[in-house]
Amino acid sequence: IAAWVTAQTNSINSSLAGGCSPSVSHDFTNQSIDFCTGGTVTITWTVEDICGSTNPTATYTLTQPQVVSYTSPSDDTADACEFDNADPTAAQNALDAD
Repeated sequence: IAAWVTAQTNSINSSLAGGCSPSVSHDFTNQSIDFCTGGTVTITWTVEDICGSTNPTATYTLTQPQVVSYTSPSDDTADACEFDNADPTAAQNALDAD
């Protein structure tokens, strides 16, 4: 956002024509937007000289990221007899593999 404000200020400054000692300022004070919810920041510039001023504005908009989507894991039920083996270690290994 700060780089955008600087670029816009530079653009205004480089486009100045006429007037008497024109100056450019803005109301940016490190405003921010929450990354996860998105939002906007509107900045007001003041372009002035000894004869008057004008206040152009511009808005920086951040679109929030898409919500994560996924397939929920499914439950599983097993019967101990599926892993029946005279060797308890083999039965446990078959259960762990399942």
